[in-house]
Amino acid sequence: MSTSAEVSTAWAAVFADTTMQAITTQSINYAATDTSETEIANLSYDEEINFFQYITTRTEAAQMTHSEEHTFRVVVTYTLEWEPTGANFNAVRTAFETLFAAVKSVLGNTWTSTVEYWRLVEGITEPQQVTIAGTSCWQARAVYVGTKRETI
Repeated sequence: MSTSAEVSTAWAAVFADTTMQAITTQSINYAATDTSETEIANLSYDEEINFFQYITTRTEAAQMTHSEEHTFRVVVTYTLEWEPTGANFNAVRTAFETLFAAVKSVLGNTWTSTVEYWRLVEGITEPQQVTIAGTSCWQARAVYVGTKRETI
């Protein structure tokens, strides 16, 4: 049986990949407090707010075939500081294209054996302007779901 912690650990490898590190070295697997200046300072890269957040949750459902289906939902959010030319708006969208490729190459078909199969259930949302620690930022997200069945 896989756990949320195991799935989260597998996903950490995505953000450690060199293609993702070129975007930002900052990634967290918990909900950041947008008013914590210390925390936000730790989520900056190249002197601007720039980080990925990935949160894993698990649900399970009993099946008629004496098995349980474990569903792991991974919500990936990318936040990048706003700037006046609009370049960071496009950079957010480009970051998700890089993410999509990294998920396939790093995690493969089974998220390093933590699930049997997965799919992208919500592609990149349109970047929205949000305020984090008093700073305007662009933020978008994508949602993945992986499934594993266990005999009970």
